[in-house]
Amino acid sequence: RLEHEPLEMLYSELLTIDPVFAAQISPNDRQRIIRGLEVWGATGVPLSLHWRRQQEKETYRCFRILIEPGRKQLYDRINARVTQMVKQGLVDEMRTLIDRGFDTRSPGLNTLGYKELMPFFRDSVPLETCLDLIRQHTRNYAKRQLTWYRKANFHLTLTSPEFTLSDVTAALRSFFNV
Repeated sequence: RLEHEPLEMLYSELLTIDPVFAAQISPNDRQRIIRGLEVWGATGVPLSLHWRRQQEKETYRCFRILIEPGRKQLYDRINARVTQMVKQGLVDEMRTLIDRGFDTRSPGLNTLGYKELMPFFRDSVPLETCLDLIRQHTRNYAKRQLTWYRKANFHLTLTSPEFTLSDVTAALRSFFNV
């Protein structure tokens, strides 16, 4: 029902059962609307209440560490990782999924790394062109993550690949007064 009902009706239902969560998302965000309705349907508790209860339970002290290599090193690692994924069978995996009837409307295949390969199978776009798109989109995603991280507070930020375990333990000891 949730997959086939008009989005406006689903959002209206979500507004009724969980107005707090509904106000936080777009009325066009089908995936989150369905998630909110599914949680309520399975538990009888609105998703926003689950989150509030979880926040109330958090009584531990959290120590946040950000490992932030230089952009060049990060991008080089992303490029190498895509090459490694291809060597480990990414193209064959995608071919198997397509043969089983999955496509870009399937949530798992509308993700980074898979959706860029679809033109290789559908439109005979050269594989290297699709792999370049995977690399580029992954670098774009990493850049968005770095932007998001700048808004958060970290107790320790490691920017050099030369950090040692003693750097981390010294910061932990200081934070926890050990």
